[in-house]
Amino acid sequence: MVGKRGFRQNSIGYRQARAIVVAALAVGCIAFLIQFSMLSIAARQTLSEREFQILSVAEETAVTALAERDAALAREMLRSVLRVTGVTEARLLDADGVIFARETGYLLEAPSSPLERWVAGVFLGEHATITHPLWTEPGVGSPAVGALEVEFSLDHDIALYRHVLLASLIATILGALIVGAVVAALCHVFLTRPILSISRQVAEVDTDAPRGNLLTIPRGHRDSELGAAVQRINMMLMQLGAAQNALKRMTTRDTSTNLPNRILTVEHLRAVAERSGSGNVVAVLAVLMDRLDDFKDLFGHDKVDEMVLDLAGRLLELVESGTFVGRVGADCFALVMEGLESSDAAEEAARRLVDALMHGADEPLDAVRSSVVVGIACLPEHGADASDLLRKAVAATASARRRPLVRWAFFEDGPSELAHHRLMLESQLHQALDLGEFDLHYQPQFSARGVVTGAEALLRWRCNGELVMPGAFVEVAEDTGLVVPIGDWVLEEACRTAARLRDISLDIRIAINVSPQQLEDGGFVGRAAAAFERYGVPPSQIEIEITEYTLAMERGPVLDRLRALRAMGVRIALDDFGTGYSSLAYLRRFPVDVLKIDRGFVTDIPDDVAVPSTILTLADKLGMICVAEGIETVPQRDWLLANGCDTFQGFLFGRPMPLEAFIDRFAAPSGVVDLGFHRTGHVID
Repeated sequence: MVGKRGFRQNSIGYRQARAIVVAALAVGCIAFLIQFSMLSIAARQTLSEREFQILSVAEETAVTALAERDAALAREMLRSVLRVTGVTEARLLDADGVIFARETGYLLEAPSSPLERWVAGVFLGEHATITHPLWTEPGVGSPAVGALEVEFSLDHDIALYRHVLLASLIATILGALIVGAVVAALCHVFLTRPILSISRQVAEVDTDAPRGNLLTIPRGHRDSELGAAVQRINMMLMQLGAAQNALKRMTTRDTSTNLPNRILTVEHLRAVAERSGSGNVVAVLAVLMDRLDDFKDLFGHDKVDEMVLDLAGRLLELVESGTFVGRVGADCFALVMEGLESSDAAEEAARRLVDALMHGADEPLDAVRSSVVVGIACLPEHGADASDLLRKAVAATASARRRPLVRWAFFEDGPSELAHHRLMLESQLHQALDLGEFDLHYQPQFSARGVVTGAEALLRWRCNGELVMPGAFVEVAEDTGLVVPIGDWVLEEACRTAARLRDISLDIRIAINVSPQQLEDGGFVGRAAAAFERYGVPPSQIEIEITEYTLAMERGPVLDRLRALRAMGVRIALDDFGTGYSSLAYLRRFPVDVLKIDRGFVTDIPDDVAVPSTILTLADKLGMICVAEGIETVPQRDWLLANGCDTFQGFLFGRPMPLEAFIDRFAAPSGVVDLGFHRTGHVID
């Protein structure tokens, strides 16, 4: 049953009232039973008093009547006994127990109900008989002359008590009900109603913002247990609100940098997209920390975490006011720029950001910030969905990684076909080593006198019957880590080739390209030393070519490994010099023996010789050997000869060729050949 105010049979108010009334009735019944017992005791006392009264009236006369055998006196005495309240019959017995006289009286009021008869029967009995011996001379040993027997009933007394008992029972029950009702009402006012009020307030608490719905302490209970309970509940609500805020912050903030995470970044980008006008451009710049896991292996997780925090701080300093900065992955930050006039502004922002991060990044602890690449996606050019824009910006970092000189790129459509091709290429590369599909081709290097002094080993891949150049697969090999086992194979093959050439008296140096990942591998130096020993090749017969990217991006353990290799006798060459990040500081710090002029600068000779001339001068001043690669014309050769170039390499002298062709062509006893130094044409085969 439910009342107007929600009163239910299972409610605390109903249960409380019921318990109080039942308890009050139980107490009332106990009180009534106690009162009833006291009346019963009083009735028994009355019976004893009447016995004493009878004896005091009749004992002496009864003895005289028996002694004188006076029946009239006996009857008179018995009639006097009948005058005592409740006596129904009196008998005088002689010494032999024979009735000498007998008188019978009448009840004034008989029990009228079963309850009265039950009460009389259980507690008093309906009739009571008193037998009192009679002596002529009281004392021990005196014979009894007879006995006085009196039968009487307390029905009259019970009838008198009936009204008292009934009134007492009614009064007790009414009193219990009244007291119970009063107590129940007081409990409702001072306990149940405040609890119901607290319950309703608790039900109205907003679980998303519990601290905004603190409970009100019921009136009159500020210092009571209820008030203390409400205060504890309010404290719990405040703690719950704080915990929810902390949890929300954990789910929307990056724990290490305290920047918005991917969830909050997408929400912000969605809000920006909704309010952005049709004439404005919104740009998402994904700032990827390239090869972050590799840096963790090199420097340790704690040190890299410090580098990431430094990068986050620099991003906040470098971006313009109003630019949103978030961390959307372990190795990626995201910048949201709104209100741009065009996508060109986003590209300019990416350029300034990369330049600022790269500026002064010369120390090992600058590795993370100097490794960043930036992917760009713009709204509405690349879509309006927030999650999709962020995904496209991150995807564009893959293109930026392939542009080391620029280090940023816009998102380009059609990645599915490219991704499929990349997966196929990766799968085929895994099988290429096991199937023996790799091969080395050798391009000769000459001194100014036309003597073959070395050869650069260039990797080739025979895939499905076709010869694949390194540019088509090296990036995938680096991204998947396959460049390390492939590089080990190249080192082994180069040592085997050097040993074979020594056997035929062609004692020349073999140059191999080594990637930064190989130098990051702690076992590379040991494997190189083992290969030298296994094939009996002096380390001085092997030259390792590294790129300027290695100088700019890799320090610490890489530098130590380069020094260890050079200490063995291995020559270190800096390939494609002048195209990347090299500086005099790098050349001083790294153990470099050879500078190779990039073919891009050689192509411009003799029309533009500023850069080649500078490199030749620099190599001469630093005591380094200078190698020019990509020589294809006689004017290029002549200018380089005239300006002191040490070593020549290019199609003018010989294309890359298999080992057997190289041996057939250059294994002359004198080691001197005429391949272009006295020719007047251009490219030769």
